[in-house]
Amino acid sequence: KCVSNFTTAIEACLEPEERENKKIIQNITDSLLNFVCYKEGDRIALFISANGPECLQSKQQEMQHCIDNTFQGYMSQLDFKNESLPELDSLPSLVFGTKECMDISNIQSCVVRELEKCSDPTPANIVDSILNFIRKVTPCQNLMTL
Repeated sequence: KCVSNFTTAIEACLEPEERENKKIIQNITDSLLNFVCYKEGDRIALFISANGPECLQSKQQEMQHCIDNTFQGYMSQLDFKNESLPELDSLPSLVFGTKECMDISNIQSCVVRELEKCSDPTPANIVDSILNFIRKVTPCQNLMTL
């Protein structure tokens, strides 16, 4: 309900194409919660017991590099060195076209590849599964196959 209230509240700020994606955001949130809560949270417990948080922390810079390299074209107009938040009208649109889905896939591959360098492969496998689980409720599932 919280996410539904949030997406309803921001609807007036969205472009028409972004408004169509409001339901997708709800689906992603529901999917993520279902994944994490599956079997009383067994997956998140496994992630924690396999030193998942430590793995994520140790690979934080590498994962940021994956994101920066892929999204630099979307965010080039934003100045993150400036400590103030960017204006809403300067943020990139939230759309799920072929290019965006390909970019998301590239980030996923890069992040998982970096996490696989941790001593236990379990965190990488779980992150990959979460991202696959989420992709299934977006148009990316129909636009491309990994």
